[in-house]
Amino acid sequence: MATKHLKIFTDVLLSDDLPAPTLSDTCVTDSTTQTFSDKLMLFHINATTAESIGDYGIAIGASPRRDLTLAYGRLFSEIALYADDGVEMMIEHGWFEQPPMADNRKSLARK
Repeated sequence: MATKHLKIFTDVLLSDDLPAPTLSDTCVTDSTTQTFSDKLMLFHINATTAESIGDYGIAIGASPRRDLTLAYGRLFSEIALYADDGVEMMIEHGWFEQPPMADNRKSLARK
């Protein structure tokens, strides 16, 4: 998903004869040793995903270009679904409490 998003915005920059940023993946190693727990990694992934949602929201509000606003909106929806999956995984493993739910109004009315 990140590669897709990067390609969309790189194409926009290049089509406007602007330089595209380079990737910072030079620190990736080929190690297979688990350094951090799954719980910690999922927490950080969820945190950066939430930050990305906020960044797209700010971009939608600040961009004067309709073409970019449409792309931000479409990609925003994609990231929101990804974030939901991450939260569901944390709940499933007992690493995150289920968010507060609304009371069942029908059962309360019967009482």
